[in-house]
Amino acid sequence: MYEIIYSSVATKKFSDAELMDLLGISKLKNEQLGLTGMLVYGGGTFVQLIEGGMDEARELYQYVFLDPRHTRVELSHQQRIYERSFSGWSMVFKKFGYDAIYENEPGYESLNAGCLPKNLVPGTMTLGMKVLRKHLDKLHYELC
Repeated sequence: MYEIIYSSVATKKFSDAELMDLLGISKLKNEQLGLTGMLVYGGGTFVQLIEGGMDEARELYQYVFLDPRHTRVELSHQQRIYERSFSGWSMVFKKFGYDAIYENEPGYESLNAGCLPKNLVPGTMTLGMKVLRKHLDKLHYELC
C-alpha cells in the first residue's frame, strides 16, 4: 500500500459543472485502479491524497502531472502505508465554502476551519494526514 499527496494550480478556475465532471471521472478511474483518497479544491488550487498500490498511485500522479488543466504540480509526500485513511471512498471530495450543487454527491463535504474530517484532527494523524492538513491550512489561509 502506498500514498501520494500533491498540489496543483488549475490553468483556469473550474466551474461547478467542470468540477462535477472531474469528480465523476476521478471516481471511476480510481475504482478501476483500486485507489482511494481525497480531492480538495479551492481558489483554483487542488490538493489530492491518493492511496493504493504503488504503481497505480504513481500512474495517477503522472497522469495529473501531464494533464494540461494543471500547472505547478508539486509532489509533497509519498510513502508506504499499512492501511488506507479513506477506505470505502474512491474519492472524497471537499471544496472550501458551501455549494448546494454538491450537497447530494456521495463523499462531498464543504470544508472550512471548523469542519475537518476525523482523520485530520490533531493527535490522530498519520504523517500523510499531517502533510495534507498543512496543505489545507495554507489553502484556508489564502482563501480567507
